[in-house]
Amino acid sequence: MAVEASSLRTLRWMAEHHSGTMADLSGYLHGGGGDGVHWTLEGPGELNVNLVHLDAGHAMGEHVNEAVDVVLVVLAGTGRLTIDGRSTALAPHVVAHVPRTSLRSVRAGEEGLDYLSIHRRRGPLDVGPPRASAADEGGDPACWAHLFDDDATGTG
Repeated sequence: MAVEASSLRTLRWMAEHHSGTMADLSGYLHGGGGDGVHWTLEGPGELNVNLVHLDAGHAMGEHVNEAVDVVLVVLAGTGRLTIDGRSTALAPHVVAHVPRTSLRSVRAGEEGLDYLSIHRRRGPLDVGPPRASAADEGGDPACWAHLFDDDATGTG
């Protein structure tokens, strides 16, 4: 999808007159590089923003984030978000709030899925597999790779 000229003019004006960071994400959509984080908001500030892509049928496996609430904003594609056993459809322009400590997973539909993951900045990434209790260790908090399923069977 091409960015309209008026949108580009708006981005340029905002970049010239705003002290924050601006980014045109259209070139990152539809996952040319496979599953994973394709863009991250750089610089100082209190927000962490990542553009995440999942190929068709792939998933971010079940995990718990103990530290922060997360907002997902779908930019392209379709999929399903499951939070504590309740599943809902994802499509462009859908915004979802995922409370901290909830068990969650995201699975891409037939078109793949591109979404922003937005949360308050925190220390090192603390994402791991489901835990029996908060005291359990589990997972490699420095890497999401073990959470990506590479097909609809749910196997990594």
